[in-house]
Amino acid sequence: MKNNIFIKTTALLSALAMFTVPISPALYAAENILYAYERSSEAEINISGENISVFINGQQLISDAPAVIISDRVFIPLRAVTEAFGASVAWDQSTQMITITYKASTVRLTVGSTQVQLISTGETRAFLFDNAPVLINDRTYVPLRALSEAFGADVKWDGNTRTVNIGISDGVALEIGSRKIVCGETESELLLAFGQPDRQGIGAEGLTWYSYTGDYAAYLSVAVSRGVVCGFITSSPGFRVSNGVIAGQPFSNNGQTVLAGDRRETIQPAVSTAREEYTDIARSYSMSVYRDEFDNSNVWGVRLIMNGYSMPVDTSSSAYCYEQARQISDLTNGFRAVKGLSPLIWESEAADCAFLHSDDMARSNYYGHISPDGRSVAERYIGDAYKAIDENLICTTLESDSIEMVDCWINSSTQRENILSEIYRHTGVGVVCSAANCYITQVFVAHEV
Repeated sequence: MKNNIFIKTTALLSALAMFTVPISPALYAAENILYAYERSSEAEINISGENISVFINGQQLISDAPAVIISDRVFIPLRAVTEAFGASVAWDQSTQMITITYKASTVRLTVGSTQVQLISTGETRAFLFDNAPVLINDRTYVPLRALSEAFGADVKWDGNTRTVNIGISDGVALEIGSRKIVCGETESELLLAFGQPDRQGIGAEGLTWYSYTGDYAAYLSVAVSRGVVCGFITSSPGFRVSNGVIAGQPFSNNGQTVLAGDRRETIQPAVSTAREEYTDIARSYSMSVYRDEFDNSNVWGVRLIMNGYSMPVDTSSSAYCYEQARQISDLTNGFRAVKGLSPLIWESEAADCAFLHSDDMARSNYYGHISPDGRSVAERYIGDAYKAIDENLICTTLESDSIEMVDCWINSSTQRENILSEIYRHTGVGVVCSAANCYITQVFVAHEV
């Protein structure tokens, strides 16, 4: 009976539509309501009454709205499941639209429609579910696969035990000592756990970097964009990333699946000499792992940035170059902490000397320790008397950032010797970027006692 009413009414609306060009919003809405009605009516007819168990992160979901099978597809009660893992759900009766908010993502879907809208990091993306959400006894049900597509959940169906297992884990996490940050958490959560940063500035990828430098044995620089933690850089000893990257240990998974929190994921590498770059398709982040070729290729540093958060940045700006210079100094001290050495103290005279040489190389289009006027770092430095002085240089593309520069020095015997010298007590870094390249100078100074 319902089908006959639907067919007759649709035919009438279609006939009317022939005389209404373009189709009026009211007519369009009426057709959508009828199609939604038809879908939900058919769904109710084909519901399987067999019991289905739902587990979320290993805990069984207890709800008066059980999961069901509709036309051989598993449907789950939306509100009960999403609220169980901490999402908020809003329902608009007039449009039958459901809005789900979880961390930095919002999903909008409508009963009877396969169209879905995902809003994340300020960007909106539309996609389709295989099956439309339906109303059953005034409860909204969505296809099981919907959670996976909308929130990146790890969803599994066991037909033998008739069990749904849903894994909703946090984003990739970094642990340093007893403290942990999770990509995707809010800026407020970061500040609550770590406090105010010792320094913040605009750096790589146009992101705001919060640097914690009070103890270089726990050095960390965290990327924040739009109020969300979206990446990190560290060279501190003992750091652990939830995808298996651990300081001081080898890491080269060659695309194999690794454990990450409560789920497993695959990261695909593109290998360089001392660095491995990975893009995790499931979690949409890019990660670079930096290895020490002088220490059995063990990991000394890591940089991870979530895709979709990068912002335009003027690499020639003084603010950007200064942040890069300070991060180079921080990463140097983090690496020295790994080797049991005391941190180098930032010195303005050494930084000025380094900056002026980088600027001279950029302006005069040369690269070398001896400037065109014949001066070396010993003659360019104008600070207090010293007993030893040296410098590291590098010229890179605009795409390179602080940790890549330090990685090159760590894996070069001469520059590494300066970084790990017990003689030097002070340092300063100067970064200047031209239209095509960045010139970096790090000066090391040992003053007379």
